[in-house]
Amino acid sequence: MVDSDAIRAEQFALISRLLIDAPNLDAVMATVYLAMIDDLDGNWPIEPMATALAPLAPLPADERERKIVDLLGKNPSWYASASNILHVWYCGQLANATGEDMVGPPAAHPGALAWGLRGRPPCGPPVPRSGAGR
Repeated sequence: MVDSDAIRAEQFALISRLLIDAPNLDAVMATVYLAMIDDLDGNWPIEPMATALAPLAPLPADERERKIVDLLGKNPSWYASASNILHVWYCGQLANATGEDMVGPPAAHPGALAWGLRGRPPCGPPVPRSGAGR
């Protein structure tokens, strides 16, 4: 019997790699970010998204991107989930339905991809904000 947590982790990694167009994402951060998204919405459509996106993996990047955008555009809940995935990977935090930042685990913020893109180490922990600036 296969562990359902391991399957979800594989599905999340697949979805994340395809959305970010990054073949190598940190497995520890993937576990942290999956838990954060599950805490935000325990019913997000991870399995159908992974099933639909998996066949797109071998396509050339431009074709894959068009097909991903098409799939997300056809399903608002998938679009919202993809947005959460991108946000958590790049920012290391998520916002709830009212736009308020959720407090994540300590490793989430410094593990965000934005720090590498900025070429500098992370500053202190994020400051929670309301949704007014979003």
